[in-house]
Amino acid sequence: MKQTSKKILITLGIFFSIILLAKFIISKQPTATKKIAISKVTNGCLSCHQQKDNRQDQKTSHFNHLKLINCTDCHLGQPSELVNKEQAHKDLIKLPGNTRDAKKTCGKCHQETTAHVLNSLMNTGHGMVSVNRFVFGESKTLDSLVSLESLSNSHADNHLKQLCKSCHLGTPKESFGPINEGSRGGGCLACHLDENSFSESNHARLTIQVKNHNCFGCHSRSSRISTSYEGWHEFNQEKKEENTQYRTLADGRVFEKKQADVHHQLGFQCIDCHTARGVMGDGNKYFHQEDQVEISCKDCHFSQAPKTVSYKMLDAQSKRILRLRGIKEKQKRKHALSSKKNKPLINIYKNSQNDFIFQQKITHKEIKLSPLNKNCQKNQKQHQRLNCISCHSAWAPQCVSCHTQLDLNKKWVEFSGDFLSDAPSLGIIVKNKKEVITTFVPGMIMTLSKTPTDTRKLKDPTKTKDTTFHRLFSPIVPHTISKEPRSCKSCHQNPNALGFGRGKISFDGENASSWVFSPTFYELQDGLPADSWIPFLGSRAVKSETRTNARPFSIAEQKKILKVGRCLTCHSCVNDDCKIFDNYNESLKSMHQKHRQKP
Repeated sequence: MKQTSKKILITLGIFFSIILLAKFIISKQPTATKKIAISKVTNGCLSCHQQKDNRQDQKTSHFNHLKLINCTDCHLGQPSELVNKEQAHKDLIKLPGNTRDAKKTCGKCHQETTAHVLNSLMNTGHGMVSVNRFVFGESKTLDSLVSLESLSNSHADNHLKQLCKSCHLGTPKESFGPINEGSRGGGCLACHLDENSFSESNHARLTIQVKNHNCFGCHSRSSRISTSYEGWHEFNQEKKEENTQYRTLADGRVFEKKQADVHHQLGFQCIDCHTARGVMGDGNKYFHQEDQVEISCKDCHFSQAPKTVSYKMLDAQSKRILRLRGIKEKQKRKHALSSKKNKPLINIYKNSQNDFIFQQKITHKEIKLSPLNKNCQKNQKQHQRLNCISCHSAWAPQCVSCHTQLDLNKKWVEFSGDFLSDAPSLGIIVKNKKEVITTFVPGMIMTLSKTPTDTRKLKDPTKTKDTTFHRLFSPIVPHTISKEPRSCKSCHQNPNALGFGRGKISFDGENASSWVFSPTFYELQDGLPADSWIPFLGSRAVKSETRTNARPFSIAEQKKILKVGRCLTCHSCVNDDCKIFDNYNESLKSMHQKHRQKP
C-alpha cells in the first residue's frame, strides 16, 4: 500500500513538473508567437486557394504572419465549409487591416497597437476638423477632439469629405494592388504591406520595414512633406517636359527640382527618425500633429549626452520591434531617451566605448553621432528661443492666395494662387510655458464663398455673395534641412522672415519710424500684401494663426530684430566679422553717438 502511494506521488510530481516546465518554455517565447494558430478549425481555404500558400517562401523573414497563423485569423470567413463558395465566404474580410475591421483582424493579436492607431491623428484628423470648422465659422476653437469619422453634412464637414478626408488612414483600401502615388488610406496595410512581396499569384507579406513610398501618397499633399523631403516643389505654371529638373505625379501635378533634405541625400527613410509611437500613436489623444510626434533634432544633434535606458527597461513593443528587425546583441545596448517625451529611441544607443550610435532601421547602417556644432551655440543668450529648423530649413512650399467656392452641384472647388518655394516665415510657438521660434507658412490665405455658383462663369470670386476672407499662418516642419544654416541677413533683413511678406526694407534713418517697406505682392481684401502675415511693424487684431499657442513677432520683437538687420548692412559677418554681435548690447553702448540707434 505504501509503495502504491509512493508511485502515485512520484507520478503526480513528474506530471506537475512537466506542466511547470511547459509554462516556463511558453513564457520565454517571443510575444508574437504566443498568439499563433488562433483558428481551432483546420484551415479549408487552401483547398481552393492553393496558389496563395507561399508560406515556405518566407523562411528568411523575421516578420512572417503566413507561417504563424491561418487564413481565417485575418480574413475570417467559414473555413470548415469546403463545398459551397457563398457559405465559405460568409463574413469574409477581403482586405483585413482597414480601420473599420482592425479590431476583428489585426487587433486580435495587436490589441494595444490597434487601439493606439485608432486614436492616432493619422486616423482621427482632430486638427484638420477643428481648424476647418473654425475657418468656416462653425466652431470657436482650434482645438477639439472631433474625429473625421463623425463628420456631419455642414459646409465645413462636406468640404473635408470632398477634398481632404480621403488621405486619412480610415479611408478603406478596396482592391488588391501595390502601394503607389494614388494610394489613400488602407489602415494597417497603408504602411505594412510589403511592396517587394506583392504579386497576383502569391499572398503578399506584411513588414515593419516601411519604405518612403508608403508615406508618399498622402504626404505629397497638403504641406507636401514627402515631395519637399526628396527635393521637389509643386508649381502651377505650364506643364514641362519631364526630365531631371521636372516631374509629373500620377495625379497630373507638376513639380520642379529643388534642394533635397540632407537626410534624404544620406539615404534616410522616414522611419529612421519617426518612431512607432509618434506615427501610430501612444494611446493618448492629441489636437495637432506636432503634439503626437515625439522626436526632435536634439535627439541626434545634442549639446549634452542624452539620458539612456537599458534593454531590460524597454517597453514590450520596443523589444518586439528590435527582435523582428533581427538586431544582434540588442540586450547589451543602452538606448537614448527622446528629449521631447523621454521615450526610448531604439535605434539610438550608447556602445561599449560610450559613443552614441544612430542605426538606420532598414539598412542597419551605423552612424557615429557627434556633439552639436559650436557655431550653433554662438550667441545663445540672444538666440535661446530658436529651434534647429528655424535656421536649417532651406525652403518651404507656400501658396499665397486661393479661392474656395461651392459650385452648382454643391461640390467644393479650389482655385490656387501663386506657389512659392523659399525660406519660410518665423514666429512663436509656446510649449510648456516656453516660447520657441519656429517656421511658419500660409495655412490659408483665401476667399471662401458658400453660395452655389457656376464656377465656369466665375469672373471675380471676391464679388460673389456670402464671401469671407481668411488669412491664417500655420507652423510647419518643412523637411528641407540643409547642413548650412540661414544667414544672419536672411532673418534680420528679410521682411518675409518677420511675416511682412516679400519685398525690400530701406533702413535709411536712425530708427524704425523712418524705415520703409516696399512689398512685392499686390494687396488683398484686408489691405495687406498677398503673402504677408502681419503689417510692417504692426500687429493684427484678429486671430491670424491655426494654433491657439502660436503668434507672430510682437512690434517690440520686430524692431529688435530689424535693429540688428540695420547693423548688418555694414557688419555683414563676412570673413567672421561678427565681433560686434558677440556681445551686442555692449557693442551698442560703446558705439559712437552717430551710430547709436534709438528704440
